[in-house]
Amino acid sequence: MKTKPSSLQKRAVDNVLSGNFKSVAEAMREAGYSGTTSYRPSEKLAKSKGVQAYLKQLGDKAIQKFGMSLEDRVLEVYLEGLDAQKPYGKNAELFPDHMTRLQFANSFASFFGWQKDQTREGKVQQQFNFFNTTSEEERNAFNKKFNDFLNKYYST
Repeated sequence: MKTKPSSLQKRAVDNVLSGNFKSVAEAMREAGYSGTTSYRPSEKLAKSKGVQAYLKQLGDKAIQKFGMSLEDRVLEVYLEGLDAQKPYGKNAELFPDHMTRLQFANSFASFFGWQKDQTREGKVQQQFNFFNTTSEEERNAFNKKFNDFLNKYYST
């Protein structure tokens, strides 16, 4: 039996490919996926059999239109986006468009699940604790110097 994509899967893929959404999760939610499911796009969307079948259909059309596979065409667009430039100045000299490059990089990373989506359970705040990497003797020496500094600063 041949696997067919659901209308939900088609809409989610179409949303992702449209580039009109900030993330794959947002594109999935707009298509009708639940919030919980949308936070695992590489597992719940990209790897599903229906989506793979739909991408094959699109791939066949891409070969006809672009002379290359859909994957190659998407990769080509993303690589161009990662190297985006914009004109600046009266001579319209080209300079790197860092915001566009960042958007392409984030979209690419999000689609492949290379970055954790921290909106799932609120923002995770991480702080580097320098003192976890030092000995107790070094911590005490630092604290003494810091106290001396504070005493000098506030005594004037």
